[in-house]
Amino acid sequence: MTSKEIEIRLKEFYEGRSSLEDEQRLRELFISGNYPPEFSAEAAQFLFYDQERNSRLADPGFDQAMEKDIQKLQHFPFHPHRQRMFYISGIAAGILLLIGILFRFQGAFHPKNEPDSMNNPKVAYAEARKALMLLSVNLNTGLDNMQHLSHFEKGLKAMNHFSDFYKYQNLIINPNGNPVHKN
Repeated sequence: MTSKEIEIRLKEFYEGRSSLEDEQRLRELFISGNYPPEFSAEAAQFLFYDQERNSRLADPGFDQAMEKDIQKLQHFPFHPHRQRMFYISGIAAGILLLIGILFRFQGAFHPKNEPDSMNNPKVAYAEARKALMLLSVNLNTGLDNMQHLSHFEKGLKAMNHFSDFYKYQNLIINPNGNPVHKN
């Protein structure tokens, strides 16, 4: 088989489009050792597949025990109390969902009679003042959180001080700059 043919068959193998006969030919080629050297990685892979195919588990009854355990799990019945809890919790979740939807869309079905702020300057002023007050409260909360960053900045300055001290100490102990090895 030529390098080009091997390359095409390997590409089909990796893409999952090869036939069983093509895979068998590749396996036989790589096991025989008559392949071009650029395919040594693929040869190692096929040799591994061949070795694993011929190996056996230490416990011959392992497969039967595993199948038996899987069948037990497939036929495991739910406890009646557990089924009742699933049923009740499903109903409760549905009711909570409906209540949430009702409260969410309550205003959409019953529009409120709000004063028109476009024609009434007093209402517009009150609405703008309320919005600015909300903005001020949120801004102050954010600024309070920014105070914690000053502690972080002080810590970074202290770390820089220790870093400078470490560099200075290394220069005194080791003026040549050669690394010191401890044995």
